[in-house]
Amino acid sequence: MQDREHKQAAVPLDIPDAAPAAKKPTAGKKPAARPRPQGTKPQGTRPQGTKPQAAKAPAGKKPVKKAVKKQPAKKPAKKNEDDLPPWLAAIVDWCMDVPGKLKKLPGKFKKLWGSWFYRIYFPLVALAVIGIIIGCNWLRGFAADYEAAQPVHVADQVAKLFTDGDYASLYPLDTAARDISGGDQAFYVDSLTRLTAGRTLECVPAFSSDKNQMVYDMTLDGSKFASFTLVPSGQTTAHGNTLWTLGAVTTHVVTETEAAKQDPNQAPYRVQALPEYTVTVDGRTLTQEDVTRTGIATLPEGFLPGDVTAPTLTEYGFFSDNGTPQIAVTAADGTPLTPVEDSENIWVCGLREDEAMKAQYSETIIKMAQRIAKYTTQDVSRNTALDGVQSGSPAEDIIKKFNNRWAPSHKEESFENVVVSDFHVLSDTCLTCHVSFDYILTSKRENDYTYPTEYTFCIVRKNGEGKLYNLLFH
Repeated sequence: MQDREHKQAAVPLDIPDAAPAAKKPTAGKKPAARPRPQGTKPQGTRPQGTKPQAAKAPAGKKPVKKAVKKQPAKKPAKKNEDDLPPWLAAIVDWCMDVPGKLKKLPGKFKKLWGSWFYRIYFPLVALAVIGIIIGCNWLRGFAADYEAAQPVHVADQVAKLFTDGDYASLYPLDTAARDISGGDQAFYVDSLTRLTAGRTLECVPAFSSDKNQMVYDMTLDGSKFASFTLVPSGQTTAHGNTLWTLGAVTTHVVTETEAAKQDPNQAPYRVQALPEYTVTVDGRTLTQEDVTRTGIATLPEGFLPGDVTAPTLTEYGFFSDNGTPQIAVTAADGTPLTPVEDSENIWVCGLREDEAMKAQYSETIIKMAQRIAKYTTQDVSRNTALDGVQSGSPAEDIIKKFNNRWAPSHKEESFENVVVSDFHVLSDTCLTCHVSFDYILTSKRENDYTYPTEYTFCIVRKNGEGKLYNLLFH
């Protein structure tokens, strides 16, 4: 076996020149690149994930730049400055540029513009914005025009004549005052100046049933002393709003004249008082010449017992140049009394209240009134309601005939704001009074029903005990 191996080793091998065996790469060195066959392109050897680098120009030569075709600049849209304001022309130009701007958008935005829907949608939105701007400008002008046409501005001008004391300018407008003052402007101005000196003047709107007339009142310390009206002037503003003008002025300041002294029935003010009372108005004592009516009843006929006479009042008519007259009433014994304004320009001063007798009988009268109220809602029996009522009297007959089946179902009742007033002693055995209160019924569902209640009582006294003789429901 060994001899065979030696023989084989001795035979020379005819091997052509071959490339030497490749050496194993040593650590830290890259293997040599294999030769590239002629006519082939070099294959890239960049690591995966990296970007290819541009080829470098040979040394000594500048890199050649690729020619870029310039796009011609777009000409701006022509603005018709003669027809459109600058701000509107700018909006129109922006809208005209929208298609070009949208075409430059990539991807899905370009597809949106390719739809006919959006080609119509965006111009409509632009037109809507333009319409809103134009509409807002028109509304702004209309609102300013409407505000300027309001009648309150004319009312403020007229009220300023009063507050500034320019009564000479009011005199030609106040026909009624000119007639009453006899054409004396100086007297008219002097009267109003004295009346309003140091007092508070205010202008307040008043009710008018005529839609073509506005009414305003001038108040003096809260009391009306003049009024004026505004009417359409027949002219309109640029937007068709009606303009207003002064119609008439009326000062409720009446000056006393010789004719008025002779005929008090023409006087605008009235005061009613007992014949024995002394009445003074603005420092002047009213006399029999100022009487307009006598024998004015204070109670219905038959309300009192037959032996008791009901008091009557005497009415006086008078003029006053103070707007709100100063009225003073004095009783026969010199006690000052306070008249009460019963209605517009009418004051009443009747009997004086007897405070001592009122304190004695008030509790009894209140209990009596509450029993009657409870009977009207079926909360007490008829016998209970008749407790304290004189037998055979008109009051007994009224209670027996009263239909008390009107009230809603309720579980309890109560009274609030109980007041006894107008307590008058007419004779040693008869007195009258007024009782008022809020009668409240509470239902099972805790709902309250309030009924304002008022009675006028006629009480007869016997042996110190008061009995109900007659009553009035109000």
